[in-house]
Amino acid sequence: MLREEPTFLLSMESRLRALPTYSAILRAIAAGQTRVNEIAQRIGEQKTGISQQLQTLGELGLVRRTTPVTANSQRSR
Repeated sequence: MLREEPTFLLSMESRLRALPTYSAILRAIAAGQTRVNEIAQRIGEQKTGISQQLQTLGELGLVRRTTPVTANSQRSR
């Protein structure tokens, strides 16, 4: 009964034009892909092609980027 609920809720959001891509991104994340490159490979898209979709999903509160405290950050140097 609730199997189609996620698709229905995503379709209600007017900013999500490419619904299959957004659904594929969420499925990839749910399957354990956590890096942008991993997600892109899983859904068969370019890394740069899904950046906007990930940002939109973040703005909607559906995904968020987190970094472990123990991660060695090369960007801060």
